[in-house]
Amino acid sequence: MIITMQEGGANFRTLPIQLGDWFGGESMANEAAVETRGETRSAIDPQSRSDPKIGLDERLFDHAASLKIDMSKLAMHLERRWRDSVRHQIDRLLSCQQWEEDSNEISSGSFGTFLRFLAFAVPDKLAGLGVSPSGNLLAAWHEGQKRVSIEFYDDDRANAVLMRPTERLNEVVAWSGHVGDLMGFIERTGYLDCLG
Repeated sequence: MIITMQEGGANFRTLPIQLGDWFGGESMANEAAVETRGETRSAIDPQSRSDPKIGLDERLFDHAASLKIDMSKLAMHLERRWRDSVRHQIDRLLSCQQWEEDSNEISSGSFGTFLRFLAFAVPDKLAGLGVSPSGNLLAAWHEGQKRVSIEFYDDDRANAVLMRPTERLNEVVAWSGHVGDLMGFIERTGYLDCLG
């Protein structure tokens, strides 16, 4: 199976995947070869990312490939514009040129929770993504001065902070729980327009 990722209409990465046990639950990163601009590398097992023999560029490249492979498992449930936006933002967050000493890689469990939220909630607006100091994926939406910020954790858990200005101060509402319940909370509290 070949997965071709595109940016601006031009192919920039091709992932030949050996399907193996597609639904086995293990990461397929150790079964993939990644070709970028004619150079082929193996996507390594996530546990070996801390290997000191592997340079930062290769480690970030392999981690991005692993996350994109994980996303391909849910691709049928995500709109193309979401898939393209998430791939582009993964590349930005895990870019060697953008990397700083205190930057963190994205937790694969947190990323999976984010993808399941997208499948449950089907937000219309695209989110801005970031990474917390602990490696959890952060997503933010806004509509005017109203904001929804979510930190995604392993095991389908998330924390959300919803904020909107009032006449005197900003109103802030916090939520914590299972991502399957989050969209209902956002709707009940009047912040649905932030997600579209």
